[in-house]
Amino acid sequence: MAWGVKITGIMKMKKEHQVLAAIILIILLVGFGYAFLISGRELWSDESDFDNIAQNVVQGHGFSRIPNSSVPMIRRVPLYPLFLALIYRSCGHSVGAVRVLQMFLVASTALIGYLTARVIFKGKSSFLTLLLIGLWPPLIVFSTRIMSEILNTFLLSLTTLCLVVLLRRRGMVLAFISGLLIGITTLCKATTLLFPIFVFLFLILMYRSKKEALYYGLIVILAAGIAISPWTIRNYLHFKRFIPVQLGVSPALWVGTDISQGGRWQGESKMPHHQFSKELRGDHLYAEKFYFNESIRNIKENPAGYLILLVKKVGGFWRRPSVGGVERFGLKKILIRGSNYLLHYLVIVFGIIGSILVFKRKILLAYPLILIVFYYTVMYALLFAEPRYHIPVLPGLLILAVYGFSRTLARFGPKYRRFLKYFSSE
Repeated sequence: MAWGVKITGIMKMKKEHQVLAAIILIILLVGFGYAFLISGRELWSDESDFDNIAQNVVQGHGFSRIPNSSVPMIRRVPLYPLFLALIYRSCGHSVGAVRVLQMFLVASTALIGYLTARVIFKGKSSFLTLLLIGLWPPLIVFSTRIMSEILNTFLLSLTTLCLVVLLRRRGMVLAFISGLLIGITTLCKATTLLFPIFVFLFLILMYRSKKEALYYGLIVILAAGIAISPWTIRNYLHFKRFIPVQLGVSPALWVGTDISQGGRWQGESKMPHHQFSKELRGDHLYAEKFYFNESIRNIKENPAGYLILLVKKVGGFWRRPSVGGVERFGLKKILIRGSNYLLHYLVIVFGIIGSILVFKRKILLAYPLILIVFYYTVMYALLFAEPRYHIPVLPGLLILAVYGFSRTLARFGPKYRRFLKYFSSE
């Protein structure tokens, strides 16, 4: 009897691995197919920035955005340009190689989402989570762009999984790894610079032992600081200022406090620093101080209007999917656009339902997903809420949405529960 149970378990595991492999293969084929369709397009200005920095690193000029120049750059974080530089050094200046590796990162992110869903929800609907994350249009679209979103999404998903495990098992090593991952993620996108403090407060709320929460929370903050410290030291040596990660936050804050423009980005040419004198135009430290003072002035002039704007920017952050690139296909534009908007809003609705059910049922392991979505929404509501900035938290939202969808469907009877079993890893 015992042997029969073991054999059944082995067969079940083998079948699960086969399904996993098949779904990941589908994800890669779809991603590579899309990359082939849009090959040859021009780079965006942000893409050109990353590309120039990476080429300068490969050529020995250091972290500079000006082609063939060694003027140090302070308005970008280092991890994604270094990722590109590693590819360029190995494969030559190949945009195709970047797209291939980023598509593998999308598949890896989907696999991490699958594992996270299994840990939290005991395996139910994990395969559906894997499929949705891997084929979600914004992730497919941005896998073809020379931008940091896909690498940042992968790192944030890995961080989320570690936080879930930390909540379940605890331990100094897990806390330290979680902090390191947060720091590394910050070196890809500075958004998570304050996230260790949120994790610290989160652990105090979640742990019964406040002493234990304090201990692990401080380890997370320390590990994150260790991860970013080499870059902080580099900034001090170059600019003689304490700059933890990068400059550029104050201009984003100024955009987000400009009530007359609804807190929306109006383009680089509309930024006030273009009116600076020639001597000050390249002084990023002066610009940072200028924009910070102007931001405070905007808030003081109309505090009520700013509070209303904050609420509007939360909506702006989630107002649309970031899939502009798929809308170029002629007569299919309306259908593709409409389908993506429908999927986007369905995920938001079911994500909210899933979050409510998580709180109602006290599924504590799912709380880190909600924490990260909440943190990103708040951070970009304070700055300016460009919709593409929500891409890194999409896997977490999708996990919650799948749970909300599965529980909603299950309420309609056994017929639908039989449908859900095909997407379960149990």
